[in-house]
Amino acid sequence: MSIKFISPKKSVNSAFLKLPVPVEKMEDFKLSLKNLYSKRNVAQDEEYHKGEIWNFLRKIFEPDYSVQVNRPIDLCVFNGNTASAKPAVIIEAKSPTNAAEMFSAEHPNVKSLQELVYYFMLEYVHSGNHEIKWLAITNFDEWYFFDVKDFIRYFGNKTKPIYDQFLKFKANQMSGNKTSDFYNEIAKPAIDDFLASCDINVVHFNLEDACKNVIASEAKQSNAACHPERSVSGVEGSKKLLPLFKFLSPETLLAKPFANDSNSLDRNFYAELLHIIGLEEVKEDKGGKKVIQRKKPANRDKASLLESAIYQLEDDFPNKEECEAMALRLCITWVNRLLFLKLVESQILMYQKGDVSYRFMSTDKIANFDELNIFFFKVLGKKIEERDEDVLKRYPNVPYLNSSLFEPTEDEKHLKIRGIPDAQMEIFNKTVLKDERGKRAKGSLPNLDYIFKFLDAYNFASDAQGGVTSTSKTLINASVLGLIFEKINGYKDGSFFTPGFITDYMARDVLERTVVQKFNEKKSWKCENLEDVSDKIEDISEANEIVDDIRVADVAVGSGHFLVSALNRLLAIKSELNILCDADGKRIKRRDLILKVDNDELSVVDDEGEPFEYKPGNEESQRYQEALFNEKRRIIENCLFGVDLNPNSVNICRLRLWIELLKNAYYTKESGYKQLQTLPNIDINIKVGDSLLSKYPVQNGRLIADYLTRDERADRKRDSLKNSLIEYRQLVQEYKTGKSQSSKMMLRHKIASLKSRMVEDGQIEMFDEYKGTAGDTIDFSNSLEWMFEFPEILDDEGRFTGFDAIIGNPPYIHLEDMKKTSEIYGSMGGKASPVYTTYNKRGDIYCLFVERAMSLLKENGFASYIMQNKWMQASYGKELREFFLNVRLEKLIDFGDIQVFDDATTYPCIFVAQKAAPATELTASTLKELERSDFAKSIDQFAEKFALEHLSSDTWTLSSQWESDLLRRLDNEMITLGKYVGGEAYRGVLTGLTKAFLIDENTKKKIIEEDKNAEQVIHPFLQGRDVKTYEVPSVNHYLILFPKGFSSKFFVKDVIARETKQSKCNLNEDDMWKLLENSFPSITRWLAPFAEAGKKRGDKGDYWWELRACDYYDEFAKPKIMYQKFQVKPCFVYDDHGLYCNDSMWIIPTEDKALLALLNSKMAWWLMKKKCTQIQNGVQLIWQYLSKIPVPRELPQELATLADQIITAKKNGEDTTELETQVNTLVYQLYGITDTEEIEAVEKR
Repeated sequence: MSIKFISPKKSVNSAFLKLPVPVEKMEDFKLSLKNLYSKRNVAQDEEYHKGEIWNFLRKIFEPDYSVQVNRPIDLCVFNGNTASAKPAVIIEAKSPTNAAEMFSAEHPNVKSLQELVYYFMLEYVHSGNHEIKWLAITNFDEWYFFDVKDFIRYFGNKTKPIYDQFLKFKANQMSGNKTSDFYNEIAKPAIDDFLASCDINVVHFNLEDACKNVIASEAKQSNAACHPERSVSGVEGSKKLLPLFKFLSPETLLAKPFANDSNSLDRNFYAELLHIIGLEEVKEDKGGKKVIQRKKPANRDKASLLESAIYQLEDDFPNKEECEAMALRLCITWVNRLLFLKLVESQILMYQKGDVSYRFMSTDKIANFDELNIFFFKVLGKKIEERDEDVLKRYPNVPYLNSSLFEPTEDEKHLKIRGIPDAQMEIFNKTVLKDERGKRAKGSLPNLDYIFKFLDAYNFASDAQGGVTSTSKTLINASVLGLIFEKINGYKDGSFFTPGFITDYMARDVLERTVVQKFNEKKSWKCENLEDVSDKIEDISEANEIVDDIRVADVAVGSGHFLVSALNRLLAIKSELNILCDADGKRIKRRDLILKVDNDELSVVDDEGEPFEYKPGNEESQRYQEALFNEKRRIIENCLFGVDLNPNSVNICRLRLWIELLKNAYYTKESGYKQLQTLPNIDINIKVGDSLLSKYPVQNGRLIADYLTRDERADRKRDSLKNSLIEYRQLVQEYKTGKSQSSKMMLRHKIASLKSRMVEDGQIEMFDEYKGTAGDTIDFSNSLEWMFEFPEILDDEGRFTGFDAIIGNPPYIHLEDMKKTSEIYGSMGGKASPVYTTYNKRGDIYCLFVERAMSLLKENGFASYIMQNKWMQASYGKELREFFLNVRLEKLIDFGDIQVFDDATTYPCIFVAQKAAPATELTASTLKELERSDFAKSIDQFAEKFALEHLSSDTWTLSSQWESDLLRRLDNEMITLGKYVGGEAYRGVLTGLTKAFLIDENTKKKIIEEDKNAEQVIHPFLQGRDVKTYEVPSVNHYLILFPKGFSSKFFVKDVIARETKQSKCNLNEDDMWKLLENSFPSITRWLAPFAEAGKKRGDKGDYWWELRACDYYDEFAKPKIMYQKFQVKPCFVYDDHGLYCNDSMWIIPTEDKALLALLNSKMAWWLMKKKCTQIQNGVQLIWQYLSKIPVPRELPQELATLADQIITAKKNGEDTTELETQVNTLVYQLYGITDTEEIEAVEKR
């Protein structure tokens, strides 16, 4: 084990390293470095040098982040600039002359490192600060930075002696109580063990060396000014300082998101793009979800793409919705093409060192929409040798793009982009465009010119090389574009883009497991991780075949984000295994080229962390670029598969994969490095269809012909199916290597025809059971026939073998909302052998996607989804819980209350499952906090082993072994809260028209003053916000309550027509209202203005002034416990004054004040968090779950006495802390928890 000193470049996120830096920022940094170095003075002490370092760091981090002394720590960079901000970087400073105490390679275990360990333990162990990122030691000249993960691994490990020793030292339980004692007797031996047992990377730089780069940069800048012909500039000369600039930044040292972060949307780009299309984003009233829609009439611009398209289509499509839908589909197609072309142009310009003759995305080249239409179909869609002569002259440097993106769509039979008129369009009010004075542009521009100028205002280099730039263009990379594609494509349902840190984590987790599994199966190894596999590999060619044989699918593919993450991760795994090869099968060694995933982007760097840059024609560079292209192509063609019901999603997914391949497009040797290698036909693996609907039941190891009965007619069909399957596989392979556009279209037609024939050949009696509940035959037109759809998952005999891995984010849709489609899913396979055992008509479609994924896997294959966590506790999740008990559930990550999707409040979880026999335990993480820059660390931090033997189809609660044992003991020894109170709790009152039936104090007084009789139907009313723990609620609202049936019963004696033995009156509403006016004149005067609104209510009683039917109104008049449905801490109150409440509160009809005390205790709160749903930093106390918390069969009178004392004290404004402590102590005793550590565990959780 050893310390390895690495440069700042190696520790900076590769994606961040590739971002360009504005020259102004670099000049400021150079000046700060020079100023710092000039302050070095060996005659001065440590405090002087610490002050200069403080000044230097302040210029970097402030005003957003504070840099302060934090005694006893010398300097801290805080994770913000507020009083609550915590130290994120801890710095120990020494003077330049203090060699004895300064850390170095030769003398590491000295006082400076011992102090740093102490500071770390003060913050991390003692103060619970988990926001630390780096720890540093400097003597002004030398700077050393330690990654906090290395310190956590050892000094934050409870099993290491130093952990317990530190706690005892802080508690004055050690023989020496001075910090020097800690350094010498505790830290020093621990550091020796740390250095001996751990591999540690320490980032190191020398201030003098850095300043030499500043001086060299300025010399080059001066030289360039004197000799412009030499083309050497300060911008170029600053390149060596870039890694240090980016290391000493909030993005690296504080792990802050950087520009172009794939986890977040570039709002400015997105908003202006919507404006150009003619769309706007709005928040729905219901649920607050953001959706995209056509602009409101007052905001529409006739020159926008959408309005222009609608104008051209509306005569042929008089149905408004149909017209708008087609216009929007067309706009999405056109925008996809334009964005893709901008990426192509940027890539070519990067290869050609900015040669403007290679530009084509401007009105100089494409003057109008007619020309753009020609460009789409006569230029990009045709091979260079097949282009017209005038096209060749006009676009000599535009490559042929072998992509279905540049084939006319079905919608374009009605309108091509040439039909869009050239017109002036208003510039977006927050446009990125600038006028000649550098101010934000205003006015209007020709619409096509606007589109080109807008796109040109951003940097679309798909694989930027960083550097210092004099421009300030924001980088828009493929991941950010993918997010935008997903947002625009989800215009109808507000689909959620899965952040990159999640897709990459899931891809890494599942694919590393899959790769290890594949090698173990093929080679009979027993490897546990990639390192084990790498150590055993001898045959590189065979190893590549094993990895290339992996099949990965996303069966609800959306924009293709998960497949792109899988592509990048498979490439990174090949690099990690050191099996990356060129076209000749020669290994590309890791020291020459390292592939890794940073920020959900594939980074290609050398051993020194320098990004790879393609130089056409350069032998070594050409070799690497071709290798990367061919590796990507091979993986995309053979390993990645996707399905989606939405054709737009499928097109966008294909586009994303083309973009990834485009990043490594290369110029061919045959063309003299003038023409780009043609993109392959990679679109056939991404298909349109309903992943959940199949005519042929999915079953591993079977031929589709096996489903036929054994008779002469079936034998003929079986032979026909087998022959068709062979032909189908040949056609698919031929399509992937198709040479011309005409052959592509012909092959597509053949493939579609053959698939249709296979489905027809398979129409046999067994499918007659597939009928809807109404008896309708199922429509299989959108079905996805997994048994033969993808030849790559069939063996040589045509048997379905399944996928190795399935990942994704399935849709979240209530099956009840899907109506007939839901019935179809539920009836598939018939009652005897349903296809979906997880089906529950009140459930959610994601449950079916889980079951479908597992059915599509090979034996020992892995599936991982991010989906809602409701299935763990909701009644509709019972079937899925039971399903999971019969597979190997490996990992479960519950995000708890943490929100991961932008613009949507969801409560997700991630699972990893293997198609294998169930295990005895799973690794479960319930996240309390989330670090996006190191998601795996967050998961590991809260990971615990969880025994599966105690789980059933009942609700699941993820707990540690200790918690599980405790809950099980309490469940066995005690009774549930529901049984204790002998019945139900009741929800508060729903009025349906609050402004009419809920009145304030003054209104109540006025109504009663006018009519004393009104008092009998006016009741004190609580709203959730009026309630505080134990306190007698203050009432300032009142409910006018006429229950359903009140009028008929109250007035029956006054109606002559009903004077006999009638028990109900059926007078019409007008007549009944008159009777009400006579009996309650002041109330009817108050209610009269609300009559129209009251009549429209769907939840009224027999008449509009009556409230909905409710069997428990009488319970409100009795003594009871009241509580808020949503709580962030225990909040139960006692009422014996007949208070009513709204539906944000519930009531438990009981006089038991001992129970009140118990429910307000810390122990009960812990139980509630275990049994109920945690949301928004609190707990949702739905009675269905709250009623299940265990309570003692009898409660002592002492608890009731304490409750009375607390209530009285609260009335008098007295402190009740001591009384509540007594309650907590007594309740712990009742639950058999007396150990201090157990009590601390309950209160901590």
